[in-house]
Amino acid sequence: MPVMEIPIPHIPLGCGGCDNLGNEVMQCPERKPWDYVAPYYGSPEFDQGFYSIPVHRASVAVKEKMFYGLITVIKGPVGARDIEAKLQGLAGPECTWRFFARSITDSQFLVRFPTEKLLSDVSYFPSVTMRSIANALMKVEKWRDDIQPKAKLQVAWFRVGGIPSSFRTKEIAFFVGNLVGKVKGVDRSSLFNEAYVSVQIACKHVSLIPATREGEIEEGIYEFTYTRELPGEPARVNTEIQVSESNC
Repeated sequence: MPVMEIPIPHIPLGCGGCDNLGNEVMQCPERKPWDYVAPYYGSPEFDQGFYSIPVHRASVAVKEKMFYGLITVIKGPVGARDIEAKLQGLAGPECTWRFFARSITDSQFLVRFPTEKLLSDVSYFPSVTMRSIANALMKVEKWRDDIQPKAKLQVAWFRVGGIPSSFRTKEIAFFVGNLVGKVKGVDRSSLFNEAYVSVQIACKHVSLIPATREGEIEEGIYEFTYTRELPGEPARVNTEIQVSESNC
């Protein structure tokens, strides 16, 4: 008697790019994960180079307001379960919130609180004792996720020389300027200057911009020069070509 074969239905998987069922990542119209490569600006000399990550404000989701506390163990062998039990006791028997302590380091934990008032009340004290563990102390602080940058880019105008007149366009000026930093704008009137093009460049340290850089244009190697414009020189009036971040 022949064995009846029962076909197994094919369950479509979600696409790794857009999460839509039935899509395949190679044919997906969404950008591929490997397309998100941060451009590198500047010069490796004197640690002047940096990666620039574009931000599309429309795609940044507004996070739900949550109240997190940073728990730091000051003294004693305090674990996650001990912290959860202590916070549950401080919240009171009427509180139905389930505290969960997530370890960040050996002595620090992140805990979400149900209300801002409870977090403020607990973090008011410089330290909290642990009755279940002798001589144990912990500290509760409000967790701040608004991480600040370690430094800010410096912006200055530079006179960029060495660009042939036949290639002296704003696009070429952008490329040449990006060899030493991130171009913010180009003086439109300077494109007709035979000696140099004025380019506004953002970099880590304006005083460490290299004097020259080499670059290739249509198989020709050119040496470009960069001279910083000092304060007090003639100002520009509505002649800048600004770089749009959306086009980066």
